Amino acid sequence: MKSFRNKLIEILPQSSEEQRKAMAIEMMRSQCLPSQFKDLLLCEKTGRRFSWMISNLAQLNPEYLVRDLPTLWEIAEKVEGFDFKSSFTNYWRYCGVPSSQETIAINYLMEVLEKNKHTTTIQSRALRVMQKVILQHPDLSQELVAILIANYPLYERGMQQRVGKFLKHKKSELLQFALFIFLF
Repeated sequence: MKSFRNKLIEILPQSSEEQRKAMAIEMMRSQCLPSQFKDLLLCEKTGRRFSWMISNLAQLNPEYLVRDLPTLWEIAEKVEGFDFKSSFTNYWRYCGVPSSQETIAINYLMEVLEKNKHTTTIQSRALRVMQKVILQHPDLSQELVAILIANYPLYERGMQQRVGKFLKHKKSELLQFALFIFLF
């Protein structure tokens, strides 16, 4: 593990996407979890690129990363210099939300959609994850719709289009449900 850590310290500061993918593969082969290298997240020189490498890990093997997400969230509270928490919109997108993190994830994702302080990319990922969450928790659907409608004018054009598609789909679902009830 020590030699792998040294390799990460050496490569990460100037790493390319290809190098980070290779390091993610090596991390899995070494049976290491990202949280074992929390010092790299806390380091200004390596933190952001290490978070990108974790995204590579999420894409390559979601099942491998999902078990480490709760620990990484705890570390996110301590990370300074960049918004590591926003990376979770990507991690949850690929890995799903672990049941132990559902409450935290729902609160964070709703906050991302409600407060217009994140990029369109982060907001879009948050909406994608929430779409999956409301399949398991339909009771959150109305709250999500209310947040999206209230913030629609504040979103950038790309996010407005994404929200528009989501709301159109929701409207269709509600009409089908109402028709079903009316007919029976």
